[in-house]
Amino acid sequence: MKRFCSLCFLLLLFSCTALADTVLMQVTDLHFLAPSLYEGSELFSQALLHGDGKVTDRSDILLSAMEKEVMSVHPDALILSGDLTFNGEKQSHVLLSECLRRIQDSGIAVYVIPGNHDMNMPNACAFSRYSYARTESVSASEFRDIYAPFLPAHDGSMRLGGWAEVGDVVLLLVDGAIYEPVSLTGGFIPAETLQAVRHVLETVQETGKAVISVTHHSLIPHADLMQESFVLRNASALLSLYQTYKVPLNLSGHLHLQHIAQSQGVTDAATGAFSLFPHHYGLITVSEDTIRYESRTLSPQHVPEGFLEESANFFVTVTALKIQPVLEALDLTSSQKADMLRLACEVNLAYFSGLLGSNGTAWQEDPGYALWTAHRTDSLEAQYIAGILETERQDQINVTLACASASPEGR
Repeated sequence: MKRFCSLCFLLLLFSCTALADTVLMQVTDLHFLAPSLYEGSELFSQALLHGDGKVTDRSDILLSAMEKEVMSVHPDALILSGDLTFNGEKQSHVLLSECLRRIQDSGIAVYVIPGNHDMNMPNACAFSRYSYARTESVSASEFRDIYAPFLPAHDGSMRLGGWAEVGDVVLLLVDGAIYEPVSLTGGFIPAETLQAVRHVLETVQETGKAVISVTHHSLIPHADLMQESFVLRNASALLSLYQTYKVPLNLSGHLHLQHIAQSQGVTDAATGAFSLFPHHYGLITVSEDTIRYESRTLSPQHVPEGFLEESANFFVTVTALKIQPVLEALDLTSSQKADMLRLACEVNLAYFSGLLGSNGTAWQEDPGYALWTAHRTDSLEAQYIAGILETERQDQINVTLACASASPEGR
């Protein structure tokens, strides 16, 4: 426990003073790309059509909008929970860090953890009009240097994660990304990090402060088709610690969709990616008795006129490009296929937006619904759409939790 003395002193110093509500803002999966690496590239714009709807070719607008949104909300702290950049480009990291410094200089604490797109990326590229070339990525040590002002306190055992006190809340930022020797999509928490997490929780329990965890990958599966590489490989170990020490909320990303899952008394709020419509961010308000998580979307006044409409249309276009080949193989009329395509685009947009449940059973009354359930094929796209249509209907935007202290059960 010697290495946690500074944390003990800091927490105990303030443990007797009840503070006002603490407001946190989470932005995840920004996937920022330095404009100089894509401006004027028709190749890059075409490549994005084969993605999931990210408008990375408008990174300059998104970064400016994020800064304006943060300044407008003016939370006690801003948390970026990984996939800060498109593919770990050094230029992207440098420009983003300059934006974060301006936010921090305004009096808002800023904390970052890496995701699976942030370091040692062999596909970090610069795009010209019709071609591309490799560009410099960053190592873990370079990441630490660039984001030094925004990394939480640590003792070395939590890699690029750590802990931070914001108001009457202790943030536990857990680095579960795999980036050495090269970046991998999945996530895993090393044994020494798990041990360090336990020590922090043991220390915090003496203060009765609320603990909120932050990871890039999910702790809890959010969908049948989103488990492998989306959930931390050893999530059960961290989930067990959080159950024991009554950590009620984990903030995650990586899925790109807005979704809330719960297991064993722990809630995992996967905030939608800021890089695609409707450009989500999480707002967390911690009072004496409750923790309220709310997913918000980018304010229209912070982007150029028409930007949000263009972003929504691009998301629908990308969905349609994936679904159309599946429909072409079906022996159906063009009208039936049109109904299926329209429904798939509408449902996918609602799913990513966290609003699928707001329509109740209306989806089941759509003529495209019966066609999708009757013509389930072996394609991943068909399984995905059918799975969405059969998913539980519940609120994926808001959740209010009891603000339990970090004392282990039975003590």
